[in-house]
Amino acid sequence: MHWSPPVLWALIGLGFIALEAILPGFVIMFFGLGALITALAAWAFDIPLPYQAMLFAAASVASLATLRTTFKKIFQGGLRDSGDPLRRMESFVGTAAVVTEDISRATAGRIKARGSFYTAVADSHIPAGETVRIVEDVNGDHTLFKVAREQ
Repeated sequence: MHWSPPVLWALIGLGFIALEAILPGFVIMFFGLGALITALAAWAFDIPLPYQAMLFAAASVASLATLRTTFKKIFQGGLRDSGDPLRRMESFVGTAAVVTEDISRATAGRIKARGSFYTAVADSHIPAGETVRIVEDVNGDHTLFKVAREQ
């Protein structure tokens, strides 16, 4: 069986891209991209093999130099600082809520905050229907809040 150069370059390119999933570094993928560009050029134009090799090297280096930083930001993501609005949104402290089940000193009740229902405790009895403010996330995982009456 005779494999044409475009098919070989395409297989090499796909192999490099698959290898990137196994090996860390975020570099090998760009050699795969260079091989795919070479496969496309070899298919569209009848390019001799030495020129295909030069095109592969140039396309790989060019894609690595121009696209690595952008792709790295996209695929590896980044960390958010605590000042980020999405990070602050995770905290319920200071949020207003409505008591949906009475809260007493002895038993927990239920509140509705940000459209969801949560278990809540308080230092005093608070009847259903009253507006409260969340003052503490007791367990740190939004499973139990301490609330106080609005001033």
